[in-house]
Amino acid sequence: MPGDNEIIAIPVDLKHKFAALGSSERALKRACEIWEGMDAELQVAAGNDDETARSIKKEAKNLNSNITAMLDSLSQLFNLTTVKGQKAADNHEKQSDYNSQSANSIETGS
Repeated sequence: MPGDNEIIAIPVDLKHKFAALGSSERALKRACEIWEGMDAELQVAAGNDDETARSIKKEAKNLNSNITAMLDSLSQLFNLTTVKGQKAADNHEKQSDYNSQSANSIETGS
């Protein structure tokens, strides 16, 4: 059967690699804050004088809320991946320790 002899290699720094995603989450949160600030500035810059200003504001409101939602969703995804990935790395490490202890007890007869 294909795959019977495949070895799964887990990097020793797996937990650290997942933790590094936290900086991406923070960067996305910061990008969202910047975007929201730009949105406020655009609303002011568009003015209130004519139909063009109202049209710009309407389009910007739709677009900006979608971009804000996307950045927020990506930030949440990076956070979830960081937390769950670190837990998976911890579980792998615990299981690896357990397997080593079990193998050693068999060898020593303990």
